[in-house]
Amino acid sequence: MKWIEIKNKPMDVLEKDLADAKSKLVDFKFKVQSGALKQVHEIGKVKKEIAMILTKMHQLKHNNKPQKSEK
Repeated sequence: MKWIEIKNKPMDVLEKDLADAKSKLVDFKFKVQSGALKQVHEIGKVKKEIAMILTKMHQLKHNNKPQKSEK
């Protein structure tokens, strides 16, 4: 998944995508341990995807806070 695909998604979709990516990462780790996964670089791709999703969720959370008014 690329940043362009992530940046326009709402928070609820991002939460679903994050859960999917985390479960995919766990699955890949089990496959590596059992020797079933030959393309271990896929783990790095999933970790990067998780980081991008978390970054966007953090941005959405902090940009939606009401600004303090200056007196």
